[in-house]
Amino acid sequence: MPHKQFEAWLSNIEVGEVWSIGRQLSQHLNATGITTVKALRDTQPSWLHARFGVVMERLGDELRGVSCLALEEVSVPKKQMISSRLFGQLVYSLPELSESVASYISSAAEKLRQQHYRAPAPCLQRYAFADQDSAIWS
Repeated sequence: MPHKQFEAWLSNIEVGEVWSIGRQLSQHLNATGITTVKALRDTQPSWLHARFGVVMERLGDELRGVSCLALEEVSVPKKQMISSRLFGQLVYSLPELSESVASYISSAAEKLRQQHYRAPAPCLQRYAFADQDSAIWS
């Protein structure tokens, strides 16, 4: 996109349309004369920081093309994963409980496969809590 066209485009976008700028912040920015994305981009970073904090300063930097957050090219594998569920209703029979637990373990195993987990033996723990007065699992 040509530079002139890009500048015109930024001038036509209201500052409230930017992700992370809500209604109240938009009103504060408008009150200071910052009504468009172009105006936000062109505002001094130190002024944005002093008036609105580091997050707004970084947003201005990002609009100027300065990356504030590095992109992770490789995600770090998680050291722990939890796949917890609650039953939508009381479970009265052991086959019903077994079916639900098998479904939840399958879900956890799918998460492990998506992460390409290659441990010798992942530890799967399951807990079911029984009502003290009856054989009802919840």
